[in-house]
Amino acid sequence: TVSVVTARTLESLAADDMGDISAFVPGLSVSNTSPTQANYSIRWVSTSDFGVGTDPGVGVYVDGVYAARSGAGLLAFSDVARIEVLKGPQGTLFGRNSAAGAVSITTNKPSDEFEARLGVRLGDYDKRRFEGLVNLPINDVLALRVNALVNRRDGWLIDDVTGQDYDREDNWAARAALRWDVGPQTQMILSWTHDEIDQDARPAIGVAPLPAAPGLP
Repeated sequence: TVSVVTARTLESLAADDMGDISAFVPGLSVSNTSPTQANYSIRWVSTSDFGVGTDPGVGVYVDGVYAARSGAGLLAFSDVARIEVLKGPQGTLFGRNSAAGAVSITTNKPSDEFEARLGVRLGDYDKRRFEGLVNLPINDVLALRVNALVNRRDGWLIDDVTGQDYDREDNWAARAALRWDVGPQTQMILSWTHDEIDQDARPAIGVAPLPAAPGLP
């Protein structure tokens, strides 16, 4: 069973990462409360281990390249063409760590036409997301595509003692891809990707008894 999420769907949902679309893909659950320790499960099958350096229970692939650590499995969506969620064991096609299934993220490749786009997304808690890309054909056999985004948001939790916000968003990502048509039957794509997250510590929420208001028993 395969579920496909298109770029148009990602735009209509204003999705920032896989955690924002898991509710719309049957059988897929993604916990993104801690971006560097994301937990994937497909049909309730996942790994009980966690941490930024552990192998995920669900194989995550970006343009066919395996994201070998859970800390690299929750990338910011930028110039994504489609997302395929394959449910059930995928060892034959994808290899290890895909007993529960696989998530394949495909980005847009450099094309032969000039393209430029700038997007702005605003939301609650002073959310600001800016994204831009440019696709530049260099000659008959070379094309370059560069895109970048910046995503920031204030926290929605407030520390009663310090007044500081928690659960803030502050990340940026960039990608560059160079396509070279070596021959009629051969094409080479060299890509570079960077994703950086400035993450708050996970907040602890407690409930404490309060004294009765004046005049009340």
